[in-house]
Amino acid sequence: MVKTTIVTMFYNLKGLKDASNSTRPLDFYLKNGIPTLSLQYPMVVFCDNETIDYIKSIRDPLADHCPTEYIVKPLTDYEFYAYNFDIIQHNRKYRGQYNIPGQRNTTSYFLITTFKCIALLLAKQRNFFNTQYYAWVDLGCNHVLKNVQECVPAILDNPQPKISACYIHYRSKEELADLATFFKDGGPCGMAATFFTAEATYIDRFYNAMMEIFNEQLCKQLGHSDEQVMTYCYDRYPDLFTIYNGEY
Repeated sequence: MVKTTIVTMFYNLKGLKDASNSTRPLDFYLKNGIPTLSLQYPMVVFCDNETIDYIKSIRDPLADHCPTEYIVKPLTDYEFYAYNFDIIQHNRKYRGQYNIPGQRNTTSYFLITTFKCIALLLAKQRNFFNTQYYAWVDLGCNHVLKNVQECVPAILDNPQPKISACYIHYRSKEELADLATFFKDGGPCGMAATFFTAEATYIDRFYNAMMEIFNEQLCKQLGHSDEQVMTYCYDRYPDLFTIYNGEY
């Protein structure tokens, strides 16, 4: 019995209106996405019309024993992206670290990384494969993680309770007490959001906690990426998580 469904996404970020010269090209994800897409587990892929054919070229040969569901919709058509884009753009006018030419941490980058918890919620609600656990896996993560093909199956076959994630650089309550102070130099490292597993019964609470913190950051004209949102999420709601310590 398969215990875990993988959730991932693949959008052409170069096509977004705030893409910079340092936004990674589609070829980067084409190359580094193969190990993720080749994982022999049920998979839900959020994508657009520009990327679906490539995904299918890798997933379709696995269809007999590894089903795939495709959620084909431009990232910009999601209300989460459309509503928050102008808010973040406005906020960042007053944050010098985001106004450096060639900055890769664009407004779209912040939104697409935070979109992970929305994708998990949608996959869980649709419950395509009736699995108890879900795993978020960044499509191109093989360039920063240990061998995906070797290591990921060991985790997916033995999922842990709650939201199971890696903490790279612990941040104390004192460090996180004031959002403005924490974000004054950008987005310090904390939780790792590249890969994590999620027990289905915890995904709704995880989504609500992440959105609470995301919206608080926007209200205070702050925000960097999903890893900072997740760092605050663990600080405020540790009972949602099973934590492993790690490093880059």
